[in-house]
Order: sequence, then structure tokens, then C-alpha cells
Amino acid sequence: MRGEAEAPSPGGSSHRSPKQKRRAVPVGYNVKTMKPAYLEVNSLIERLHRSFLELVKLELERLGIHDINNVQGMMLFSIDDA
Repeated sequence: MRGEAEAPSPGGSSHRSPKQKRRAVPVGYNVKTMKPAYLEVNSLIERLHRSFLELVKLELERLGIHDINNVQGMMLFSIDDA
């Protein structure tokens, strides 16, 4: 009917024909150049995470809290925000 929105197909966009396959990498991206960048970003995020956990550990020690570790402190902080 006119005016009713067509429900999208379960596989994604309703603009593709059934014969078109979904691409793993969007058009215009080069996997060979993306992979090193992805790995570098992943490494930086890991370093940032470890540095933040070290900061939490130091802060817990400064406050004299010795019965929980840094990960437990982060979990309690997350629960408090919820």
C-alpha cells in the first residue's frame, strides 16, 4: 500500500537484489592497509586499559583500600554508575 514503510529484510538493506552478497570490507577500503592500522589501534587501546588499571590500583592504595584489587574497584565503580 502507498504510505506504508516496507520492512527491511533480515539480512540488512532492502536495496540489494537477492543475488548481491554483503561485502566484508566496505568499498574503497584496502584490507592490506587497514590491518596494520587496526592492530596498532588495538595495541594502543590495550596499553591505555592497562595504564588505567594501574592508576586505579595506585588510587586504591592511596586511599588505604587493600581488600579489593583494581579490577574489582572498576566493577564497583561501574555498578555505582548504573
